[in-house]
Amino acid sequence: EPGWTRLVMEKPFGIDLPSAVALNQSLAASWTERDLYRIDRYLGKEVIDNLLVMRFANRLLTPIWNRENVSNVQIIFKEPFGVQSGYFDSHGIIRDVLQNHLLQILAVLAMDRPVSLDPEDIRDAKLKVLRQVARVNPAQDVVAGQYTA
Repeated sequence: EPGWTRLVMEKPFGIDLPSAVALNQSLAASWTERDLYRIDRYLGKEVIDNLLVMRFANRLLTPIWNRENVSNVQIIFKEPFGVQSGYFDSHGIIRDVLQNHLLQILAVLAMDRPVSLDPEDIRDAKLKVLRQVARVNPAQDVVAGQYTA
């Protein structure tokens, strides 16, 4: 059949792990992984795209961006006071920002140079980083709070 069809889905992909797994299984019944695009508009922002350029096209920075020359990298998320959203109330800021945005930034900052700039090769390089991140036990390792004035 001429042409091609793609399915683009913007997050969230379910409301929890079981619903996300069920959604993926349902999609896999009709779509190949190659034809599915799961997106987050935040990750399409220019500053995020520029991280790849900074990491791999900067002739001064690229050679020294390694564990011998960088002692630590801090990724800080600061939410402006007074920001309220029905989306964050129903899905949670940790679920949205931490598991999506901040982990993606971590992956780009820590990944090795991808084989190519093909999306699959970039994904594979990010996945290699994320598989090495220690799992967090929310009950023991996380302190969350909301402050109001």
